[in-house]
Amino acid sequence: MTVVLFATAILLGMPLEQGLLYMCLCTAAFGVTLDRLLGKGLVLWDYPRAPYYSRRYWKLVPLAWAYFGLLFASVYFIVNSVIGSPIYAALVIWAILCIPQEVLGLYVRKSWRYNAPMWVVALGWIPLIATMTAIRELFL
Repeated sequence: MTVVLFATAILLGMPLEQGLLYMCLCTAAFGVTLDRLLGKGLVLWDYPRAPYYSRRYWKLVPLAWAYFGLLFASVYFIVNSVIGSPIYAALVIWAILCIPQEVLGLYVRKSWRYNAPMWVVALGWIPLIATMTAIRELFL
């Protein structure tokens, strides 16, 4: 599904320019910061296959966070191009389609483990979505 979203956004004319790269880099930096403060600091989640700050962590996890930024940008572009909706519609679609797909995929592959109740996890997505919205507004 992710490839389809990204390909659709490109076909609709999503510019693959410097702003998209900045958004992905900022999302990766934000994600690593979240990992430090909430994941490792408050022990809300961990990565069983890539312990925090190991060589494997640095190879995989920042790229996964950057991927979230790219996914967000793609969904926003599709919604804005096709429907002409405001950013809030993109956030709703992203939260309904993309987050469950990614979280379920991480859970099934056992590459991400939550150590908190699911309601805490659900609340934790709110600052992530808000920050990605701000990053998107800054760079795209």
